[in-house]
Amino acid sequence: MATVTVSRKLKALHPVVAGIARNLADIDAIHFVRVTPGLLLASSEVTGGRVQTPVTKVGHPTAIGVSILIDLDAQDLIFDAITSAVRGYGNQMVGAVLKDLPDGWNVFVGIDWSDGFWEKMCRRHPRIVIL
Repeated sequence: MATVTVSRKLKALHPVVAGIARNLADIDAIHFVRVTPGLLLASSEVTGGRVQTPVTKVGHPTAIGVSILIDLDAQDLIFDAITSAVRGYGNQMVGAVLKDLPDGWNVFVGIDWSDGFWEKMCRRHPRIVIL
C-alpha cells in the first residue's frame, strides 16, 4: 500500500480526490501519492529532501507515475504527465483515475507526447478529451 500525503493547505480532502488517491494507491507499483491544492501526484519513486515529490517526468527511465491537475469548481481533471517504465501501468493509472469518477466531471489530456497512448485511452474511455 502506498504512502498518501495530503498538504496541510487543504482543509478537507474532496471525496472525488480521495477516491482517486485511494485507487492509485491500490496499484502495486505506486508507492507514493501526494495531494496538494489543485494537484495530485502518484509514483513509484520520489525526489527531494524534507518534502518528497512523486516522480512523474514523461519518459523517466525507471519511474511509474502520473500528475493530475484538478479544478474542483469546474469539475475538471487534466492529465498533466504520465510515465511508465513498465508496460501496462499507464493503462492501470488511467483506469484508477476514472474508476469512481462521477458523471459530470470532465477529463482532459494537457499535452499528448505519447506516440499513440492517449489515442488508445480515448478509444477505451470516451470521456477523455485531448486538448
